[in-house]
Amino acid sequence: MDWQKLLKEIYASGLTQKEMAQKIGVSQPWVNAALQGTRGKKVSFDIGVAIKSLHEAVKVKKIDQITYK
Repeated sequence: MDWQKLLKEIYASGLTQKEMAQKIGVSQPWVNAALQGTRGKKVSFDIGVAIKSLHEAVKVKKIDQITYK
């Protein structure tokens, strides 16, 4: 799993690093290091589940914002 890619997509949705950290259950410096690619590729199971859940929620929110004419 490319955690950095998922985190970048979450960050691009408008959440701050602090908000991301709170929702994932890590520190803001952890999020910053992960976004920069300096923290390594492995994450714990719990953090991985949290990242995937947040990423899915961000995708759903974007879909909900689409207006049909």
